[in-house]
Amino acid sequence: MKNLLSIGEVSKLKGVSVKSLRYYDELGVLPPAYINTETGYRYYSLKQLVIIDLIIVCIDLDIPLKQFKEYIDQDKNINVSKILIEGKKLVAEKMKKLQGNVDFLSKITKLMENDNNSVAQKGEFTKKCKQRKFLVADFNYTDENMDDYIRKTAMIYKQCKELKLKDEINQGILYEYKDGKMFAKVFVEISSNNCNAKNIMTIQGGEFTCKIVNIYEAKENAKTFLQSNEMSQGDVVIYREIFDIKLNINSVDMERQKLVKAY
Repeated sequence: MKNLLSIGEVSKLKGVSVKSLRYYDELGVLPPAYINTETGYRYYSLKQLVIIDLIIVCIDLDIPLKQFKEYIDQDKNINVSKILIEGKKLVAEKMKKLQGNVDFLSKITKLMENDNNSVAQKGEFTKKCKQRKFLVADFNYTDENMDDYIRKTAMIYKQCKELKLKDEINQGILYEYKDGKMFAKVFVEISSNNCNAKNIMTIQGGEFTCKIVNIYEAKENAKTFLQSNEMSQGDVVIYREIFDIKLNINSVDMERQKLVKAY
């Protein structure tokens, strides 16, 4: 056909399959400029190549093709400005999400490097920690069965999701000293300061004495603190899970933290 391109030619020019071009027609977003009634062959104008480019852009931006019809008015004019506005919005959202992914990778890499250095320490060592916010749940610790720890931790992560809170990749067990007894709690650290959950706990910042211990030693380790008369009302001993540089899923190491100097 004069001044028109066959569907096969358009397919090769734009790298779009014939099947896809037929689908665009079915959706009403790209009807052929001409269809030969005898052969059924479809033909497209040069201007329609630009429309295909717009369709490809929308696909790349995850704009549903069915939504493309919203950019076409009654006179078959395409509102490119409206596509641009929607495109900018989607790109901004994608960039924010991608940057969040990069920030997460940066955070967990730094955490692993720090934990790897901690594991390399021999005996006790000190470290500084800023004030932290924990979501906690009462924990029934038994050496033989850690199901309650896993279940309670999962419960807190579910709460974080419901409250749209970001966790700080910091979880474990803490023992709070009250009235001459140690009370165990599962914790997950969060980054928000605006959380009003009833189970939120603030951990004072300062200098902590630390030691790498086995998760199954944590209970007896906490008892040692209790029996040493070193604990005061409200004191907390934290046992946070270690994420070493290899992210060993079978690791049972924990970093014990006890505040020795508050800031």
